[in-house]
Amino acid sequence: MNGEANMTDNATDKLLRAIKKRKQKQIEEELAKTRDYSDTSSDADEEEDSASEIAFLIVAVGFCVLLFAIGFVFLMQPDDSGGTHGQQSYGGRRQRHGRKAKAVSVDVSVSLPELFTGTTKKTTVSRQIVCSGNDKEKCQNSYCKGSRVQTHAVRDMWSGAIDRTYYCRKTVQITGIINAGTKGGDAVRIEEKGNISPNMRQGDVIFRIHELSHRSFRRDGMVLHTSLDITLREALLGWSRVMTHLDGTTFTVDSSQTMNGQQHGMSGTTSPDEVVVIKHRGFPSNKYGKKGDLHVKVAVSFPIMENVLTDKLAEQITDLF
Repeated sequence: MNGEANMTDNATDKLLRAIKKRKQKQIEEELAKTRDYSDTSSDADEEEDSASEIAFLIVAVGFCVLLFAIGFVFLMQPDDSGGTHGQQSYGGRRQRHGRKAKAVSVDVSVSLPELFTGTTKKTTVSRQIVCSGNDKEKCQNSYCKGSRVQTHAVRDMWSGAIDRTYYCRKTVQITGIINAGTKGGDAVRIEEKGNISPNMRQGDVIFRIHELSHRSFRRDGMVLHTSLDITLREALLGWSRVMTHLDGTTFTVDSSQTMNGQQHGMSGTTSPDEVVVIKHRGFPSNKYGKKGDLHVKVAVSFPIMENVLTDKLAEQITDLF
């Protein structure tokens, strides 16, 4: 009996331990599931926070863009005086830098001697001017007398105050420097002597150069051309001429400078239409500071020999040549 009781007790203990172990395993599984759920919830919360931040940034950026668009539309709307709200007047607190008013072009005629030496030219141009102060009547009676006064108005976007500038077109005299070597067709820019416009730097005046012809000299780039006449006797026996240059100075040309004269000196003969080249006496360059050459074309005047050339003289000429 005792043995059977002991066996029963042992079986009961084993059963109880098995049940306890099974419950413990179930508890651990429940704990594991709880931890997994907690981790999953934490990740979901983080993703939700990140999405909320992105949505907030999108809304903030959209709001800023909307404010900018509203401000831009306000600035571009014209006010009741023809200006715009966002512009600054010529006489206002500041001017826009970097942009110039439209240049004024004018044709200027310049003689060849003036282009050779350089000169100063005065001409009249019609340009826009701006009156000082905000008194339209004073502007009409002083700076713009005899001209139609126009108004440029701006409104400060913060205070709402309107600043008006009055301007008109007037004929004024402009002085410009023409450098030596300037040629016809060149554009000489006179800085900041042109139109005065609100919000801009003063514009330029452009002199478009028209080259006048000369009775004795002709220009071809840096080469200067002229001519002289000699007699047949001079062509055979030699010649010399003193010529006046474009700047009033004098220079000498003679038969020793011809091709034949370079070999035989002053006694060298000169061919009809032969060109004598004088170095560095031509037109200056306004870029490089050098001078071109002067070309002198020599024309030979032949005498009219009718009833003058005797038979004996003709025989002598034939023997000579």
